[in-house]
Amino acid sequence: MESLPRKRKRLVIVTNNLYAFGGGEKFALDVATRLKNKLDVTVVNTVSKKDKTTVSKAMLAKMFDLSGVEVVEFPSAGIASRAFGTEPYTFRIPGPVSAARLLNLFGNADSIYQVSLNPFLLSYSVLLSKLMKKRFVLGVHNFSLAAAFGDSHKPAGGASARALAALLRQVKFFHVLNDRDLDLIRRRFPKATVKKIPNFVPMRARAVTNNSRKFICLYVGRLEKNQKGIDLLHGAMERTIANDKEVVFHVVGSGGDSEALIADAEKKHPKNVVWSRFLQGKKLEDAYRSASVLVFPSRYDTLSLVLLEAQSFGLPAIAFDIPGPRDIIQESFQGVRIKGLSPEALSTQIMRYHKMWRNGAKYALTKKKISGLVRKKYSAQKLLPELEQFLLG
Repeated sequence: MESLPRKRKRLVIVTNNLYAFGGGEKFALDVATRLKNKLDVTVVNTVSKKDKTTVSKAMLAKMFDLSGVEVVEFPSAGIASRAFGTEPYTFRIPGPVSAARLLNLFGNADSIYQVSLNPFLLSYSVLLSKLMKKRFVLGVHNFSLAAAFGDSHKPAGGASARALAALLRQVKFFHVLNDRDLDLIRRRFPKATVKKIPNFVPMRARAVTNNSRKFICLYVGRLEKNQKGIDLLHGAMERTIANDKEVVFHVVGSGGDSEALIADAEKKHPKNVVWSRFLQGKKLEDAYRSASVLVFPSRYDTLSLVLLEAQSFGLPAIAFDIPGPRDIIQESFQGVRIKGLSPEALSTQIMRYHKMWRNGAKYALTKKKISGLVRKKYSAQKLLPELEQFLLG
């Protein structure tokens, strides 16, 4: 008698709004589309009208092959707050219909992986997982945890942190991306199991090239001051252009509170500032390929996919000495980590790299060395099986 084929395991991934398209949401889609041939994957997309969106549903469908991945939209009420640090944060409160659907999805799951630290959504997920005895893994993909418990960027503290801590004590499994969060979880929640598995490079390997005609400083990301440091980038741009008219800044990104700042810079310096807004796919790859150096002015971060993507194309990075860059830029040839938050220091390093770039042959070899290191260390082939094993137990 032939045995019946073994039923595939089911993974439910709970995200914030996919259309806001932050690092956690992008990572969730990368994981879902890569595991769909081995697992039944459902992505729970919590949508609030308060969210600022970057991509449409049609754009997502072009960017990711979601065939075979179930995407379930959960409308939720949004309440804007600054409870976890200085950056605006949207609390999501699922309605009764959404809660009932979540109950059904969790009931059919083998494991639940949540990449949102939203307290209300997290309360639902933790409670339902415990009631149904499901493996629940919380992925720490943004700044909220460190902001609540005392990182350098104006921690919330007080009642918000105490309430979040009480909730997180119910979580048995944490997935973190950097050493800061690994240490934080071990200190705050010693009974939990925590695993550090960094993001993998999502883009396929390409030949590394060196643009010998033009020195281009690339920025990719949301145009926001508080976290992303666009004001610091703007200051560095003004100082650099005043001293070195050959440097070109290519800004890729939209959303946030600093679009006007970049638009003004482009208008003021049409030969030195190019603003491409949101790019994906081949156009984004072309931006990485034609650039000479990545400028990463964030005040705080978790583990930047942009930084990994840029380094996979061989771009040395100029960044501040914060988690994320601190975890990735560990060899001197990968770039520089600047102590303090200074546009003057950013500009100084940009001009230093411009001088280095003039030695084209040496610069090309450095780019190949960076790409080789990052693609080996952060390959999906290496990290995805490790993550899958941790998620499913």
